Amino acid sequence: MVEPAKREPTMEEIVVALRETRKAAGSSPPLTLVSNPAPDENAGATSLADLRDQEIERLLAENARLNERTMSILRRVEREQVRDTEAAIVRAVREALDAELRPVMLTLLRLIERQRALAPDAHDATWIVDLEQENRT
Repeated sequence: MVEPAKREPTMEEIVVALRETRKAAGSSPPLTLVSNPAPDENAGATSLADLRDQEIERLLAENARLNERTMSILRRVEREQVRDTEAAIVRAVREALDAELRPVMLTLLRLIERQRALAPDAHDATWIVDLEQENRT
C-alpha cells in the first residue's frame, strides 16, 4: 500500500500544536521570551506570536544569506564558462590557422629546399624564389 506524500505543517497547525503542548505541560511555565510570563491565555498567544515572528525573521535572514551565496556561485560559474568559451575560441582559431596555413608553409618549404639544392651558396641572393614564375610553371 502506498503512503500519501507527507506535507509540511502550516503555521496555524504549528501554533495549535504549541498551544496543546503548553496546556498538556500543566504546571510548567510556557516558553516565552518575556521576563515575567503572564498566566492568562492572551500572554501565551502573544509569546507564541513573538516566537513565530522571530522564526519568520530568522528564516528570512537565512533565505537572504542563501540567495547571496547562490548568486555568488552563479557569478563564479558564469566567469568559468566565459573563460572556457574564450579558450575554445582560441583553440578553434589556432586549429583553423594551422589547417589553412600548413599547405602554404609546406609549399614554401619545398620551394626553398629546391632552390637551395640548385644554388647551395646561401649568401647568394639568386636562390630566392620568384613565386609568380613558379605558379606559371
